[in-house]
Parts: sequence; C-alpha cells; structure tokens
Amino acid sequence: MAGATVNLSTFHEIKGDNVQIAEDIARWNPVVNGAFAFSKKQLRAGVSVILEIEGSGRISLGIIKIDPLTLKNRPLYKLNDVSEYIQINEVRVHKRKCSIKYSLESGEGKVVAIYNNEKFTQSFKPGSEVWLAVYVKFGEVTMRLNSEAEADDSPVLSEVIGMNMEFCTNGKNEVKTVSSNPAAICFIGQPLKISQKISFFCEPLKDGRGEKPSRFYLKIYITDKDPKQLQKQHKNLFTVNTTNKSVPQWVCTRVMDRDNCNGQVTIERAADHVIITNGMHERTREDVSADQKSDLWVALDLYRVLVRQVEICIVSMDRPDGASDGYITATSPIHQPTRSSESYASVTGKKSDSEEEITPPVQEDDAVFDLPNFYPLIADEDQVRFECSFNGHFASLVSDLTGIELCDHLIALKVITMADFEKINSKHTSHGQNRELLCLLSKRPVPRSKFIAALEKSGNSHLIKKFFPALPDV
Repeated sequence: MAGATVNLSTFHEIKGDNVQIAEDIARWNPVVNGAFAFSKKQLRAGVSVILEIEGSGRISLGIIKIDPLTLKNRPLYKLNDVSEYIQINEVRVHKRKCSIKYSLESGEGKVVAIYNNEKFTQSFKPGSEVWLAVYVKFGEVTMRLNSEAEADDSPVLSEVIGMNMEFCTNGKNEVKTVSSNPAAICFIGQPLKISQKISFFCEPLKDGRGEKPSRFYLKIYITDKDPKQLQKQHKNLFTVNTTNKSVPQWVCTRVMDRDNCNGQVTIERAADHVIITNGMHERTREDVSADQKSDLWVALDLYRVLVRQVEICIVSMDRPDGASDGYITATSPIHQPTRSSESYASVTGKKSDSEEEITPPVQEDDAVFDLPNFYPLIADEDQVRFECSFNGHFASLVSDLTGIELCDHLIALKVITMADFEKINSKHTSHGQNRELLCLLSKRPVPRSKFIAALEKSGNSHLIKKFFPALPDV
C-alpha cells in the first residue's frame, strides 16, 4: 500500500559553508575555499615567473600590493579576506597542464599575464611593489611557481598559504589543494526511519548561457550520527577553518554524477539495508550495519548541483507469506531491465531489437516484490581480470586515462571502495593516480560491460580497445 506523503519544510540548519539553503532548495555555492598561494618575492621588471597548473578547477590569477608575510595571522578562507587582492583574470583548467607567464613592465605600473597565447594586463600605481597571488575558487589542482632569476631548488612560493592548500613533498615550490570541494555538505531535515522513503530532485547548476557544467555530482552519505555530532567531531566537513582532516565512518555511501544525479533520487530504508534509486531509475541495494533501532541521517555532498522538493513517506513493510526480511512494497511503477538488455545497451549504446521480449513487464501499483541482495549484478561470463601489463598498454593508460572521473563510476559499481579512492587521490599527479588505479584493477575481477559503460561516461571511450583488445567493433 502507498504511504501518505509529508513535505519536509526545510533542510537541516547545520550545513557546510559552501551550501546555500533558501526556499527549501539546497544549492552548491562555493564562496569559501581557503586555497591561496603567493610568490615569496615581489615581481621585478625584466624577470618573468612561470605558474604551472595541473588538474581541473577554476582559478583566479592576481596580484597583491603587500608582502604575503603580513597575511600570516589573517584568516585566508575567501577572496574578501584579502582586501589588497587585485584580480588579473580567471582561468578554467580541465584535466590538463598549463602554464601562465607573468612579467612586470618596467616603469609602467602594469603586470602582464600570458595564457594560451592571450595577454591579460592589470595596472597599479607606478612605483608600488606587487606580489603574485593565486586563489583556487574550486577544483583539484597542483601549482608550481618557477622564476627565471632563481635556481631550480630555490623557494619561490611564500610560506603563507590558505587553509585548503598544502605543500607537496618535493619542496616549497609546489602546492596542491587539500579538498577539491570543501564544506559542501547538507542534511535532509529529518532522520530516515525503517519503512520510510525520502525522495528529492537533483539537477545541475547551469551557467549564464543555460549550459550544464562539464562535471557535476551528488554524493549521498548515510550515517547513524546526527548533524550536531558530526559537526562536533568532523569540523572539516563544514568549514575550511580547521586543521581537522578526519573522515567519518559512514554507514554507507553512494556517488552519482551526470545523468545519474539529474532527476528524482529516492532512498528507501528496510531493516538491514537501503534501496537507492538514481536519476536514471537505476536501483542499488546498500547493506546497513547500524543498529536497526537507530535513526539514520542522510547527508548530501553537492558539487555544481542543487537539490529541491524533498518529500518523505511511509512505505508498507507488512511481510506477506514467502517474502524475506526487509522487503519493500513498491508505491510507484518500477522498470527493471534484464541483465541481457542492460549489458547490450551499456556496450553498444543501442537497445536490443528483441528488448520487448527480454524485458519483464512493469510492476503494477502496490505490487509486492522481494528485493534480494542483487548488487552488483555480475554474470560469471561477464567477469574479467586484467593482466598486470594491460596487454602492453600500461604506460599509455597511465598517460592517457582520466582516472579520477573514472573512479566516480567504479565506486558506484563497487569495483573500488572509498578507501581505495582516498589512496588513489592522495597521489600528487594524474599519472600517479592512474598508476595506482590500474594496479588496483589488476588485482580484482571487473564487470566487463559495466566497466565499458563507465569508460564511456567518464570520457575514456577511446581507451576501450586498450583494456579489451579482443572486443569486436560494434
């Protein structure tokens, strides 16, 4: 039977600094990132400095007219914290390495920055001293500063950096962001109890031209800790103004990106598991190890998305004869494609000609069905194990793979865990991250058809033949 729907009037009042809640809408709003870096010495006429940036993100390039050492005791969380900051330009970097050349024009009070063969200038009072300043608005980037006037091993970056930056292990000339998306967490306003279902709509934040961002995601965390407990124990989830870097023990997690988090998302709770349905109507089961009597809180980590229209309803849990513990009664039509049609579509991008014959009928309203432990769905014939050399393509995959975006999909498939991802993400370069990911993949079975779909969704479709050289062209 269907339960009565109750509108939740708001999200929980406890949230991250980079989430804006208004009119029952939670919106990603990156106002605080704490990712400042400065040159150690002032810019000099006739001496160029080169800023190298690698990764993905949006970066503000600028100057300041005071020695960065004077900022040592200031909070460095957002641009407004440094009133002396003057922006030259803002650049967007996506999965690549680029260089920006800075120079000071003699006697003219002008700084010139050259990026992608374009010249950007910023004027200031002639005779003033200026230092290079960089602020990462959001993203995961590594930056290195070199000077034509200094030896390669001489420190060029100031020791003063923002709270969300740290020096790399190879010296004082290279820094990286600690968190690519800090303080972007919020909570559904009420805990999720057994026999309840939470639903909401998620959609990407479009730019001024109405275009979706190239990458956006929603991370769902389920915890038996209430928001106040988490805020007290893990302050780093909510602000960059902390040295705490602890990671909570989530009951379960789910990562959705692109089409998977564009639409209605539902979370249904049974006694020992939850069922999560993404924006593509794909259902997955996540086992819950918490005390069955405990309330579970749903935390949402937003990246370039908004969440709206949250509802909660009661789901019938009366167990009919023959049903297993923790079954859920459907309150809306559900379409579950068979493994055959799903595999065919994920590999070819097309529907099977005989899909009508191999797809089960849609469940009727109020139909009762058992939800077994069906995730992940990997047929024996679909499991593959990669050789350590990846058919001789290991080196080229390290160079060409977009590993971090692929990880988002592999987490969803449970091919890798969040602990695996943290290990991969701890590497300082994209090559190091790719190498770590490939080593992990060589040690465990992988669902071939879904792995191919993950390669396609993460922009790695050109590498499919390197992973599966025997795969016929389709």
